[in-house]
Amino acid sequence: MTPPELNNPVVRQSILRQRVEAGGTLVARSLATEFDVSPDTIRRDILTLEETGYVQRVRGGAVPLVARPTPIFSRLVTENPSRDALAEKAVGLTADGMVLLFDGGSTLISLAQKLPTMPNSLVVTSSPAIALASLAKAIPTVLIGGRMSIAGGLAVGAETVKAISQISADLCFLGACALDPESGLWADDFDEAAVKTQICASSARVCVVTTSEKLGRSARHHVIGCKDIDLLVTDATHQAVCAFETEGLELLHVYSA
Repeated sequence: MTPPELNNPVVRQSILRQRVEAGGTLVARSLATEFDVSPDTIRRDILTLEETGYVQRVRGGAVPLVARPTPIFSRLVTENPSRDALAEKAVGLTADGMVLLFDGGSTLISLAQKLPTMPNSLVVTSSPAIALASLAKAIPTVLIGGRMSIAGGLAVGAETVKAISQISADLCFLGACALDPESGLWADDFDEAAVKTQICASSARVCVVTTSEKLGRSARHHVIGCKDIDLLVTDATHQAVCAFETEGLELLHVYSA
């Protein structure tokens, strides 16, 4: 008998995504046997993954199209003045007594490392690196668990999203894979997008912290529209962000030396 959770296409496709992200191929006949579902069901799952850019169908199954993401700590060891300048600007938005929700990513880790001591605040995150940085400043911290994303260095999955839904934050900080003035914030990873969306839903104010090269682009998975973003911290020029101003975002600029 098929386990109840495998009757849910979202669950099956999440398992398949994890396998192709690890470089594995999908063999339809074997998967149908493993999941105890029909070959047609697996073919529909593979078709969905192909439509979202994860695989290319081949005879009998599919092969991965997703490039292996750069691990978060590989990015952290690289000096990045823009990242640090953005973090310095964003930290000015915090104040003792706030509940702060953090997304993952190298820029937000830098931000967490620059937080002042705030004994009456609470930091909530699914990023272990951000949680450790917050604890180093003696800030009360909640680390939310789940399956770890290689690229973002944060926990993802249904239980992570559910836990974040129980939080009421004053302000959240989000990184960006892409941010477009018409369509809003995007993520490269499906599971990270779901976590970002819930972080926004659980926060009174939403702040996106991103470098200029992420602007004017879209990615695979939509997170939120610009109308749901309150603040944008960026090193982009005024000309590059004028379209965002018309969407009502408050802009905090970091100027290059």
